Amino acid sequence: MEIKLSEKLRFPVKTIIPSVDINQLDNFSAFSAVRLAKRQFENSGFAVYEGGDFEDNFSLFFYENEKPFCDEYIKVKIGKSCTTDAKKEYCNDICSVVPEPDIRLLLALCRFCSYTGDPGFPDLVLMKSGKWNLVYVLFDELSLSQKMFLLLSRLAGLDIKIVRLDMEEKEEKLEVDLFALFNSVLGERRAKNIMDGLEENIRDAESRASSAQWEDEMNYLLDEKSKNPLFLFKKWKLQGFAPASELKGAIHFVMAHSRNDFEKYLDQLKDDATFMLIAGKTEEAMKRRAEYMQKKFGIGRSRSRLLLNFF
Repeated sequence: MEIKLSEKLRFPVKTIIPSVDINQLDNFSAFSAVRLAKRQFENSGFAVYEGGDFEDNFSLFFYENEKPFCDEYIKVKIGKSCTTDAKKEYCNDICSVVPEPDIRLLLALCRFCSYTGDPGFPDLVLMKSGKWNLVYVLFDELSLSQKMFLLLSRLAGLDIKIVRLDMEEKEEKLEVDLFALFNSVLGERRAKNIMDGLEENIRDAESRASSAQWEDEMNYLLDEKSKNPLFLFKKWKLQGFAPASELKGAIHFVMAHSRNDFEKYLDQLKDDATFMLIAGKTEEAMKRRAEYMQKKFGIGRSRSRLLLNFF
């Protein structure tokens, strides 16, 4: 399957007539719309969970105990958050219906969309009779991240529902102009700076790749480029279409490289008397540790800096 960027994506929008007249509500907002939609679905027998908590809660659920070994995206996503009973209940409830591979797929889509601003995850997770679905509640125009999530979801074979609260039934379709979407995403200064900075670092490492350390640095940076969806989006824009196979390959690569294999280094360092003599947390001590690890293991500066987090 592939989607041509010259074609607009179209999604039917279902009208939900709430139990209260939204025209009479003061300060009716996107937040109000989501809460009212949630109530309507609950009244129809669905178990409903808010999507705003999805990526944060499941990142903790899957990775909290392995945080030091996770790649930088997951570390930043978890931050200093801790699991609570409410977060654990949220994840366990969803896991009772949504298969784990699907949850991990959704996390990957959140990750890809985060490079366009935020995870873009739908507003609600619905579950009923062993089935599940995701729902956007329209209020204003969808964000770039939400539009990207719709595109990636369709490529991944997921069917996202879209609803709007109104006091009468209406025929409506949501259109996503894909060329405009990619122009906006790739035209942002932040996206340009990320891609330009990474490519400059790769060129620098390539020019010095005569040593083991710089070859490792180049390989590390190339992996980081492969994990960064902005380069995939740029490729799609240039070729004019988005193949499902390329998205699948990118997701597989991220899942396979989201954990750093540091145990082999740590096992050797704990018995290394010379390394253990480099004491202290000063900038100079950390620099000496990093340089020692680079020489001992033939690794680059990026990997050695990540290893410093263990000391």
